[in-house]
Amino acid sequence: MVPLFFDEYRPGAWNNYDSKVIHEELRNVYNRNAAERGRANLTTKTYPLTAPIILCGEDRPRDTTGLEERMIVLNPNKDVVDGISEYGTTCQENFGALQNYQLESFALPYWSWALKQKDWSDVLEAARGEVTKLKESENLNMPERIVNNLSILKFGWSMYFEYAHSLGILPNVSYEFDEIMKQAYFNVMPSGRHENEFDQLVSFIVTMVSNGELDYRRHYSIKNHTTLILRLKDILPVAKAYANKTQRNKELLGEDAYYSIIRRLSDKEFSYVLSSSEKGTFYSSSGGDTTELRGVALDIKMLEETLDIEAGIWN
Repeated sequence: MVPLFFDEYRPGAWNNYDSKVIHEELRNVYNRNAAERGRANLTTKTYPLTAPIILCGEDRPRDTTGLEERMIVLNPNKDVVDGISEYGTTCQENFGALQNYQLESFALPYWSWALKQKDWSDVLEAARGEVTKLKESENLNMPERIVNNLSILKFGWSMYFEYAHSLGILPNVSYEFDEIMKQAYFNVMPSGRHENEFDQLVSFIVTMVSNGELDYRRHYSIKNHTTLILRLKDILPVAKAYANKTQRNKELLGEDAYYSIIRRLSDKEFSYVLSSSEKGTFYSSSGGDTTELRGVALDIKMLEETLDIEAGIWN
């Protein structure tokens, strides 16, 4: 399928509803779901969503229930583009040379050649094997979706080389493709570990605590010096207001969506999430008296080890 290209991707400028609709459609495309369209005779036509999507803009999808993992992310470095990096003006010169060619004349001959290849599935499997080898040799925490993405990237690279060889061209490449795959991996997972939406919410909560937006024993509480109790019901409205105030470009999920992640994390061994519902001491709504209320229970020590959040931040 011919890819669909969307320019000016700027989720920070959209309202929450439009952002959710667009991101849900992107997930549907990735999962090859079907869509329906009404006809004049009041019947409906069902068709699969199969065309790849290319997004271009100032940002990329973030904090959208794993959407980032479903993408191959390329972030042009401004210094490289401006010619003031270690590469000098080489990248500028190469890009200028490409602009002098009619690249649209390349697509149809290449597609025609690629569609005639009978061993493409073997090439794809070989690409997946190389990605798996890279994952194991570098000890990378690489989810299956990212393995798929990098396999497709390696597959495309291999097919380009095979096409060049069929034309009698030997590309002069002075670097290993593994370095490109690692860069694509770290673009999505900068710390080398998978951060889910609740991990990112906890990090945002730390920012709000540091800036005096959340109050002890109103939004969070400490139990037995070892357990952090979070009242998500009270925290999320403040988080959404603070996100708008600070122009945070990551959308916040709803309470139900976070609890779905929390319950999953609480079932994992060595997780910093202890329970989705545990009692803690909070101030009552009527005044200074305290009462026992339920919230999400987190292990403060494991939280520090997992997300590098210092235990002293909650004091």
